[in-house]
Amino acid sequence: MAYSDLNFMLLGLIFQRVSGLSLRAYINALRIRDAVVYLENTDMPVSEIAYALGYGDSNYFSTVFQREKGCTPSAYRKRRGEQPPDQA
Repeated sequence: MAYSDLNFMLLGLIFQRVSGLSLRAYINALRIRDAVVYLENTDMPVSEIAYALGYGDSNYFSTVFQREKGCTPSAYRKRRGEQPPDQA
């Protein structure tokens, strides 16, 4: 194991102890937060949003989004579009 790998592992361990989240979970949460902004404020296709947020696979992005938000990105956008403006 290289010294840099050990430093990264230590960083991840310290981050998890301080935040309660793994580094991957934290980064995914930030990406999903940004995805919500794109879905609510643009007409970008979901695949382009996935790519803009650093996901190489839009299916994986949709899986992560659904795990975090309880619905697919497309369903989220559709549901948000059907709400009256004061509730959106």
